[in-house]
Amino acid sequence: MVAVIWAALALDGIWDACVALWHRYGPSGEHHALRVVVGGIVAVALLAVVLAPVPGRYASVDASTDTEARAWLDATMAALAPDAVVVSWWSYSTTLWYGHLVEDQRPDITIIDDRTIIDEDLGDAGAVIDKYFGSRPVYLVRLESDLLPIRAKYDIEPVPGLPSLTRVYRVVSRKGSNGPS
Repeated sequence: MVAVIWAALALDGIWDACVALWHRYGPSGEHHALRVVVGGIVAVALLAVVLAPVPGRYASVDASTDTEARAWLDATMAALAPDAVVVSWWSYSTTLWYGHLVEDQRPDITIIDDRTIIDEDLGDAGAVIDKYFGSRPVYLVRLESDLLPIRAKYDIEPVPGLPSLTRVYRVVSRKGSNGPS
């Protein structure tokens, strides 16, 4: 933060010097070349400050070889039963929606996240499970803390064979029953 403040003060000083030069030599035609040179120097200085860190940081932010989300999406889509409902949270909903809507994978599934629950006045994740369980396969992609009330009412099990990005659970039965109901 301190470095950013000092850099901003330095740029402000450079800008003030450029403005002073501009006012001193004025907009008259006789100093046109000087104004162009000063403007070019200022432009190069400002670009250099912005672009200087790029080569050093590129390797640390380059995610072009990160295929973890792709592997998770493909494996998850393949593991879902036909006509499944996935009750997800936003970070994973976007990945699932990309596969579903953009890549046209699994047009038979329905992806419902917390925003959908609010927008469609569905209650909460538990109410969505209640609505679909027994008529369609229900899967969960939720934070561990979100699973506590769901585990109190349903038996859930992790879907095997998925990459470790996050767990996907299938709702297998209501507590106290022997199967879907």
